[in-house]
Amino acid sequence: MAKTMAEEITAAEHSAEKTISDAEKKAQLILSGAREKAKSERKRILENAESAADKLLSESRQKAEQLKAATKLEAESALDTLKQSYDKNITAAVSKAVEILKG
Repeated sequence: MAKTMAEEITAAEHSAEKTISDAEKKAQLILSGAREKAKSERKRILENAESAADKLLSESRQKAEQLKAATKLEAESALDTLKQSYDKNITAAVSKAVEILKG
């Protein structure tokens, strides 16, 4: 009877060791899966951040080009106004000089 009890205890110990071993293996698999998922998630987040940065950079470049074009138009308009004013002043000065010379 003691031998049977000892065998049962040994069997129970082996069963407990196997259960612990199986649980450890399962925990390692879960941990490994979690690490892979975290790695994948980090990669996805980085890709999304890069995509957002590229989009912002593209939009900034586009706005800069629009601003450059608008500034060029404003400068051309100001130059045209300046030329017209210069032409008017020269015409007025020539007219005044002609009046003085005739006078």
